[in-house]
Amino acid sequence: GFDPAQVPELAPAFEVISELADLDQDGSVTSSELQAFSVAVGALGERIEDLNAMIVLQGLNQDSLAQWMLKDISGSLQALDANGDGQIEASEATLERMTQGRTGTRGVIRRLAHELLLEETDADGDGRVTAEEQASLLKMLGVELDVAQAKGWVERSKQREAADRNRMAPGVAFLTLEKDVDQNGDGIIDLERYRAWFRGRDTNGDNTLSRPERNAPQAQVDREFWRRPTLERMALPALMPWQRNLKDALAVQARTGQPLLICVNMDDETACDSLAAWRYRDPAFAELAAGYVCLVVSPDDHQPREYDDRGRRMVSPRLGRVTDREHIDLEPELFARYFKDYRVAPRHVGVAPDGSILFDVYLINDPKVLDARLAEFAKPVEALDFASMETELLAGYSDALAREEMERRMLADDPAERLKTASLVGSMPDAGMLGLRDPDGAVREAAALALCANPGGLDSLQSQRLIAAAATMAPETRRQVLASLSTSVDDPAVAAAALRGLDPSVTVSTLGRVEDWRAAASLATLSVPPTMEREAALLALERVDAVIEPESASSAQSLVRAGALLQLAQSLAYLSEDPRDAVAEALVFARQAAEADPGRASAIEAVASAMVGDYPTAVRASRLALSSLWAAPSDPLTLDALRALQRSATQLVYGQMTDQQPVVRALVADALLAGRTLLAHPAGTEEDATMLLQLAQAAGAAAVEPELLLEALTRFPGSVELHQRFRDRQLVSMGAASMGARYDALANAVDAATYGPTVDWYRGLALLVAAEWELSQGGQPAAYANYEASVAAFRASLEAEPAFEDSARHYMVLSHAGAASLALEAEDLEAAADQLHWAAALRPSSLDLKDGLGLTPRERAAKVLPAVMPSLDEKKQAAFLRVFPELK
Repeated sequence: GFDPAQVPELAPAFEVISELADLDQDGSVTSSELQAFSVAVGALGERIEDLNAMIVLQGLNQDSLAQWMLKDISGSLQALDANGDGQIEASEATLERMTQGRTGTRGVIRRLAHELLLEETDADGDGRVTAEEQASLLKMLGVELDVAQAKGWVERSKQREAADRNRMAPGVAFLTLEKDVDQNGDGIIDLERYRAWFRGRDTNGDNTLSRPERNAPQAQVDREFWRRPTLERMALPALMPWQRNLKDALAVQARTGQPLLICVNMDDETACDSLAAWRYRDPAFAELAAGYVCLVVSPDDHQPREYDDRGRRMVSPRLGRVTDREHIDLEPELFARYFKDYRVAPRHVGVAPDGSILFDVYLINDPKVLDARLAEFAKPVEALDFASMETELLAGYSDALAREEMERRMLADDPAERLKTASLVGSMPDAGMLGLRDPDGAVREAAALALCANPGGLDSLQSQRLIAAAATMAPETRRQVLASLSTSVDDPAVAAAALRGLDPSVTVSTLGRVEDWRAAASLATLSVPPTMEREAALLALERVDAVIEPESASSAQSLVRAGALLQLAQSLAYLSEDPRDAVAEALVFARQAAEADPGRASAIEAVASAMVGDYPTAVRASRLALSSLWAAPSDPLTLDALRALQRSATQLVYGQMTDQQPVVRALVADALLAGRTLLAHPAGTEEDATMLLQLAQAAGAAAVEPELLLEALTRFPGSVELHQRFRDRQLVSMGAASMGARYDALANAVDAATYGPTVDWYRGLALLVAAEWELSQGGQPAAYANYEASVAAFRASLEAEPAFEDSARHYMVLSHAGAASLALEAEDLEAAADQLHWAAALRPSSLDLKDGLGLTPRERAAKVLPAVMPSLDEKKQAAFLRVFPELK
């Protein structure tokens, strides 16, 4: 009953079989040739990979013998070497040379075999086949190329991914052929189907398939083909009912008895793009897919973040419902279980509840084939009403729809509902992420404790967010987070360091309490450390040597000489000259001076060792030195020893992290103590603060990082880099909505008379950033409020400090223009006109500069003005047109 006209995509594959069976290559396949071919295939077990091997062997054959000797391989390589220099460049392997001038199916077979030969010979994959690579291949093959070797070539080709995903590379061609010939996926060539096709084409009934019969046109069938995506189509929501992970999918399958539908998709491949735009956004197709439990796999990222600043999931704009990390992380497990050891996209696999494969649809040219297969096995079921369930019951379901409902409740207006939901998010970590960012502290604590109850359900990103949130919570909550995650982290070095950041003891150094060190440092009279030019340092050393004999120096004299040598080394390093000789001498005399003054001698040893990268010695020596020097904060050597300890301990911690070794807690504690002490010291620098914050972030000292940022900005309120860190951390930890409150805390911590205008300026910038974040996430009311608050902060800044006027006006223009766009969306034309008026008046040169969303005020005006102009009087219209003449 097989009608080849109804399955036209089989014709190319069956034509390949005909070409292989045509042993004398006269264009006709006789019954005896077909019988001989059948016997040959039968002898090999009729396996599909043997058919592929025949393609390779016949494609490389250079004579009429049915053997594939080395001369066939070497002859093929010589034919591809156009200039005869023994090396085949990519430009030489033209289509004409690879087909050896043959057309039709024989040319396809030749091209496929020769392209595969080049892939196998090009051992280093640089696109050039050298004489050495050719000799290596021929030596490896031995006497002749056999079926087993050819099969190995084909299997390797199927594992290679071409840079151009639309290219018909050898691996893709072999997979296409297999799919066409082996429709049921059992790996066996269906010769009976081919014989039926043979009989259907043998129109004169002479048991010979002539060239005209092989080339006869087939009946036309209704086919759809792939369609290109359009911007309008991709703007529509994706409708597929994806589950987020395999565990959930199997749970839903067990509950419903539906088959799984596993979809493989990738960017920039014609069929995949068509499916994403036209099938996955089609209500009829989505309804058909609802008869399955659906999973999607894609290797491509579509956006930079998994969660927004409020903790909401940011799903893939291409696929919908799943995040990029979910559809990427699914691939290894699904590949191992269902993909038969090769990757191809697009692909749709149906899996019965018992694990058997119902269908495996890939490398098709007509999406209607997919529709038909889905309709054949779909099992629609009545969906559960998760929206009406009690939260306790809802939390027990492993289902994407249940998770979405929990997340909706976690964002409810009612604080009581959010608190109840937060206490049950242990099995719903995405809902828990929302709880960790809740504006209500009780909700945040409840979510953290619930997530602790199921630490194994958290991925690494969720664990990091829990650690960061717990840093701001009650000590008992931090203790529970620490105890819970300590038993479940995967990375023993970095993750353990992050967990120790929740342990308050991480801030306790063997040198004592940070508070005592900071109090002493704040009393220092040293505001700028003394510097010495190289010539002055050399002169000082000469004076020392004039009164001290180096060879016979006493312990006290060695200390003096060590100090002079250290000053010389520091002056050389400042000038980017090599200080190692001076350092080596300073170390010798410092160690000789230990008896006279162990503290100062150790300080010199610490500073000198840090200069040459001997960090373990520097840490040991600085600990000894500072234990006796802490009460002398005005001594420059105390300042140098603090820096030696901070830098050396920090470098050792970084090295442990890089080597994936457990991070030594004492090193983090010492580096934090030294860095925080330098923050309180009048001679501390912004560089000291930056190093401290970098270590705190890298080592996961989440419990102290917010406090460190506030301390650093209190000390250096005008630092561009520190304000950037301050904003970034606030967005990551608590989101844009909390930005204003954090700047209130900073304003209360600094001297308002001196730094108030500076903090106001940075507050304005932070609120502008927060407005743009809110706007990018759909929070229009919050964005409008932040735009207005930003303008108010900049206005306060420029009124108190005229030097800020120009920059403040620039950012005010951006805020007014953003607010104008939002007012138009809210249909408040009067407010839109007022906001745009201020944007136009404050600083005209800013109208063509982009904001953080990539839009200029002029571009915003082009959308706002046409709507508001009719409501304005002639005078206001004329004023706007003078600024925006392009809108006349």
